[in-house]
Amino acid sequence: MSKQNYDTKLSLLESMLSEDALPPRTPIDVVVQEAENLYVWIQQDKEALTNIGLDWDTYAEDLPIRAGACRYAQGVWMKERY
Repeated sequence: MSKQNYDTKLSLLESMLSEDALPPRTPIDVVVQEAENLYVWIQQDKEALTNIGLDWDTYAEDLPIRAGACRYAQGVWMKERY
């Protein structure tokens, strides 16, 4: 699934300028787990969050896709590094 997420987001990632990318301050495995936790936790608050203007599809529903893409990219990077 992560490879599919990565392929889905690849054109967006490639369109980003490399000088805009910052090195992570937190290990990627921690970031991805926290993103997945957040996705689970916010489900119960969907109505309240959308009522105050959160674009649910853009930010909440896309979160596991972005996390999966990040997880796969980390794996590719680790393969290349070692």
